[in-house]
Parts: sequence; structure tokens; C-alpha cells
Amino acid sequence: KLVEVHPQFEGIHNQDAHEFLVILCDAIHEQCMNYANIVAPEKESLEERENPALPIQTLISKDFSFELKETKTCHLCNHKREEITSNYIFKLVIPPHGSTQENLSLDTLILRTLNSSAHLACSSCIGARKRLGFDQVDDTPRQLRDVFVRLPEYLIIYCPRIEIYSVPSEVENAQ
Repeated sequence: KLVEVHPQFEGIHNQDAHEFLVILCDAIHEQCMNYANIVAPEKESLEERENPALPIQTLISKDFSFELKETKTCHLCNHKREEITSNYIFKLVIPPHGSTQENLSLDTLILRTLNSSAHLACSSCIGARKRLGFDQVDDTPRQLRDVFVRLPEYLIIYCPRIEIYSVPSEVENAQ
């Protein structure tokens, strides 16, 4: 039973579909890995024996997993750091309600997610500024750039809930 392994789904509490999907995909991947580890010695291919570093492909990793190359740039020294991450759910960044006047298409949301900005500084620059007596670090946002390195057969796109109404305050409720 799901609730025995994940008690957060017990009872009548609302649970996020995204949370359930992540747990389901993780469980499927784990079961496939367990099965592959049991069966693998009998079914090893010549290529796998020659290169044991090859990861075991499961339903999730083969059909749903994608890779992103994330480029972060220090806003003080412009040092770039690149990292490749792997995931199977692509979470869109949704702007806060009322922060944009335009109608947002899926294409726009994907581009905004891949090209975002943040206040980033590398640890050497932060340390150097603190040694020089600066309490504050320059708050100029820098570009974060993500690029798909590998796309899956099926891309799961998670669009977080958007609040389209405001909850009345306690003062309004009292009246």
C-alpha cells in the first residue's frame, strides 16, 4: 500500500499531484533497478562487460529522463561554472500573479525557465569582499542559462499551481 511506505498520503489531506508523480516515478525506477540487479549477471551484454560504468537503463531513465547543462556566472568576477544535471520532471518557473501583463504561452514559460536570473557570487568573491570589510555583496542579478543536453522520449512538464484569487484577510472576514 502506498500509505504504508509514504504516510503523507494517508487520510483526507490534499496532496500535490506533483509530489505523487515524483514518488511514483522514483518507486518505478527503484523497482526496475532492483530487478535489473537481480537479472543483470545473466543478461550482461558485451558492451556492459567492457564498460561497467554504463548506468542501468530503466523505464524512467530511458523514456523520461533528460539532462540540462546549467551555466552559472558569478556577478562579481564573471567566472562561469557549468554543471550537467539529470531529472525526469521539468518544473516551469511561473511568475507571481499580477507581475506580468502578457498572456504567457507554454513556449514563453519554458524560455523563462531556461533563461532566468539570480543573485550569484562565487565563494572566492564573497570571501574576498568580506576580508576587505564589505558587508554587502553587489546585488546585480546575473543570467542563469540552462540548455537541454539530452531530451527524453516523453518530457513531463510540471506547471505549479497559480493562485488566481486572493484569500480575504481576517479583518474582512470579521466584518
